[in-house]
Amino acid sequence: MCVSIGSHPVSPYTNTNISTVPFLQMAQNLNPSGTSRRAKHKSAYMTGPFPPRQLNAMWGALRDTSIITNPGDFWGALQINSYGGVINSVPEDATPIHQRSSILKLLYQVYWTYESTDAQNLAWVRTFYLSMYGQSGPVPDGVMDGCYVNYPDVDLPDWAYLYYKNNYPRLQEVKGQWDPHNIFNHPQSIRRK
Repeated sequence: MCVSIGSHPVSPYTNTNISTVPFLQMAQNLNPSGTSRRAKHKSAYMTGPFPPRQLNAMWGALRDTSIITNPGDFWGALQINSYGGVINSVPEDATPIHQRSSILKLLYQVYWTYESTDAQNLAWVRTFYLSMYGQSGPVPDGVMDGCYVNYPDVDLPDWAYLYYKNNYPRLQEVKGQWDPHNIFNHPQSIRRK
């Protein structure tokens, strides 16, 4: 269950009643992307400015929607969040999130309604991401710094490193201690050593 309380100053919702709503119903119907939308997200952290190749890839992906055969069931975006300050003052090994020198966090997102347009929407975001980083994703290299774990992406080939970098072995030890039988798991959960 989840409690829905009124509206936030920047929220599109004006309901100020307090009510109890099952979590899944709330997640599917009370979100800015629309009622019961399908979605795919991808992410990247950056420690430096965009190289010209990536700027060109962004310009191309955000302008060229030729891959979209049903534009009425497509909403795609690249959200760019600034980072730094207090976020980067935390030591890299203090939390599972290793990325503590980033200046930007990027969220690639696409939303749609109908299963019949899954292929076009997934192709758009995957093609965009591939044009930015290649097959390996945003591998740390002085400009890129991996991915954000809370935007899970089953397409990542080396998700453990891209999410956690050098903190993954320590997380494996904790997993072995607290969940030795792997009761709590999903396709990208921490694997025991």
